[in-house]
Amino acid sequence: MLVTPNAIGFGRAARLCVIILLSTIMFFALHPQQPLHGEEGSSKGESLVSTLYGLHLEQVHLYVDTDYKYHDVIHDRVLRSFKKRGLKIDMDPPHWPYKQGHALLHLTVRSEPLHGEKMEKVLYYRKLELFEHIISDRSPRIRAWAVTWSYGIPDPIVIDPPSLEQLEKDADDLLNTFIQDFLYANKK
Repeated sequence: MLVTPNAIGFGRAARLCVIILLSTIMFFALHPQQPLHGEEGSSKGESLVSTLYGLHLEQVHLYVDTDYKYHDVIHDRVLRSFKKRGLKIDMDPPHWPYKQGHALLHLTVRSEPLHGEKMEKVLYYRKLELFEHIISDRSPRIRAWAVTWSYGIPDPIVIDPPSLEQLEKDADDLLNTFIQDFLYANKK
């Protein structure tokens, strides 16, 4: 609902604006902005840390999930992206990396045909997720396999079938975001 001076009277509208302004000032006074990605705050415990901080990328396995006919092209492109920045990643994950305690970087840029009325359309999956074993403070003996970093579209969208160029562009976008966050979180 939009509050206008005519609807509630000018005096009440002015008082309402002052209250909103003062509330906003109080909020920011009590909740100062905190530094990002492991930067030091002014007091102990006052910093935000990327989930990629301290990640040993050479121990992370990469899995590329794309349309079968483009798999080799996308796979090679991904490998070049990491090599170009001097980063090493395991491109041949074991069958079940989570059982061996390894992290898994799962790149998904693939389509799936729709059946029925919209047969010319596809479901399109576009995301990059890092899966790792997590040990909770509550139950330190229990390890859970969970997504600790994610970027992209969480659910598939309906589009026309993507071209190889679109898959490459989306893969590049996802990987570049991951690599930038990784490098920033682990800068020396």
